[in-house]
Amino acid sequence: MKPGELRVEPIVYLLAALLLVFSGVLIFCEYRFPMDGQVFQVFSGLLTSLAGAFLMRIKPRGTETEPGTPSKTTTTIDSGGTLTQETQVGQAPVTVTPPKDS
Repeated sequence: MKPGELRVEPIVYLLAALLLVFSGVLIFCEYRFPMDGQVFQVFSGLLTSLAGAFLMRIKPRGTETEPGTPSKTTTTIDSGGTLTQETQVGQAPVTVTPPKDS
């Protein structure tokens, strides 16, 4: 998918349809088998898993990274015991030094 293109992936449509189907099945099972908690638990577990998968596939606009941007994190400890962490995204290194304990 291109960065400027507003297209929804087909898996998102499938997950949304399955969410609706299993919501209906869950409501049906609650009315048809009111004293069977195990059936309710199985279908509610499936519905929860589908909701998690659906929400993992939803991405806000502008959060896509360029495919050719490598990143690397290096952590070093010098002889004085100072921890230095350097993260390099693309060609620009960023050095993060944690605060000293008081």
